Amino acid sequence: MKREVVLVCCALISGIYAAVWPQPYSMTQGTTVTMVDPRYFSIGTTSGSALLDRAIVRYMSLMFPFTSNAVTASSFKVSLVVGSDSEELTLETDDSYNITIGTNSLCTINSNSIFGAIHGLETLSQLIEYNYQPKVYSIFLPVTIVDVPRFPWRGLLIDSSRHFLELDLIYLLIDSLSYAKMNVLHWHITDAQSFPVQSTSYPLLIEGAYTSDTIYTPNDVTSVVDYALDRGVRVVPEFDVPGHSYSWGIGYPDITVSCPLIDSNINNVPLDPTIDFTYEVITGLFGDMSALFPDVFFHIGGDELSYSCWQENANVSKWMDENGYTPEQTEAYFFSKVHPIVEANGKIPISWEEVFTSGTPQPSDAIVQVWKNKKTIGDAANAGYRTLLSHGWYLDRQIPLPPKVHYEFEDTWKDFYDNDPTSNIGDVPPENLKNIIGGEAAMWGEQVDASNIQSRIWPRTAAIAERLWSNESVKGADLAEERLVEFRCHIAQRGIRAGPVAPDYCPLPKAFTSY
Repeated sequence: MKREVVLVCCALISGIYAAVWPQPYSMTQGTTVTMVDPRYFSIGTTSGSALLDRAIVRYMSLMFPFTSNAVTASSFKVSLVVGSDSEELTLETDDSYNITIGTNSLCTINSNSIFGAIHGLETLSQLIEYNYQPKVYSIFLPVTIVDVPRFPWRGLLIDSSRHFLELDLIYLLIDSLSYAKMNVLHWHITDAQSFPVQSTSYPLLIEGAYTSDTIYTPNDVTSVVDYALDRGVRVVPEFDVPGHSYSWGIGYPDITVSCPLIDSNINNVPLDPTIDFTYEVITGLFGDMSALFPDVFFHIGGDELSYSCWQENANVSKWMDENGYTPEQTEAYFFSKVHPIVEANGKIPISWEEVFTSGTPQPSDAIVQVWKNKKTIGDAANAGYRTLLSHGWYLDRQIPLPPKVHYEFEDTWKDFYDNDPTSNIGDVPPENLKNIIGGEAAMWGEQVDASNIQSRIWPRTAAIAERLWSNESVKGADLAEERLVEFRCHIAQRGIRAGPVAPDYCPLPKAFTSY
């Protein structure tokens, strides 16, 4: 049975010409200017998906954020034709869609999945333009778009350990990801500084939280996962082990290692690999979290492990000597215990590149995330591992890709834009390039909280979004800048505090202009 949602008021976007971001695989647009009256705009579908119904209601509001004058216009009808009503979101989900709009203002969005349909609605929202004088909406017709993402993994890492992030802020960040057709929220939940999530198996872990008010309950986690699913975003948790684990030891001091010469920097404090209780806590925690996070992938960190802390600690050093282990072999031993815990929960591990470069054996389906040396993504792909790029996409760095330096901080988006996952990675045969499945922008939390995180992420992350979605042939930051200026305005008008990249006029919501 066909359901149709009709908008009676409200209004949308800026710009003289349509500027879709990320750039579609192919797009043709005519020169016939057609008025769009929100009163006569409707979206219908024969799909039985309740999730898609909610997306329709959401986009009926998002399409038209500004009040418009009445115009003489025919009805604008959008029909969503979806191949599958499945609401399961995985790495393999088909995000592609096609849009056809005739000069008769009849729009059809075809997709194989409901999530592709949602991406199509986002693109349509960018095609309809608001003209400030005389305050009307219009679109250039006809339009034909064929769009498919280049990579299936298009993510953003957020860090809720260095600064606690309130749920409403996380929801807003998820909204912003969907506007850029990004589909993974990598939630780096714990680190040395705090342990802000409840474990029912080991409840004292939250002693490592900043306060009793800076804790995510199981219901909080579920609400984030559900909110993200509605917007086509998967949530992948990270619990970084064995390094960066100081906060674990506040509630359970036996499982972390003391190394007085270097533990003044708490990032150096690792878990104790020598005692059974360490693995018991990991087993309980990972089991609790695996039940809350339905995604098949589970990030276990593995970066910046301080071997010297293990070597300095008398008990660990003695254990290594008795077993004839080097620090690298001790790390391999640790992960030989942890990987089966991950797999026992039906999950596939993701690790930072150090686990791969140290020679630690990993399951064949594991994912290697590269952040230090870009060539490692080629090495890991050639070794048969699926890989993700974050090297060159660290949003916290003033110089993300040395030696490139910019006078204005925001211009680092150009470096992000030109950083292709398949360039400068060594000799990788075509059959191994398929192992490069995408990448993530990384917003580490040492110097961001609710006061500034949105403007640190946006609009620069849009450059990474386009690099991961659009065809490899889409190149040149200078050519993309005009579209980025418009996209930044597009999301700012939806309440995302995205800073400008160039001089322009972008009317913002009143909440932004009340000082």
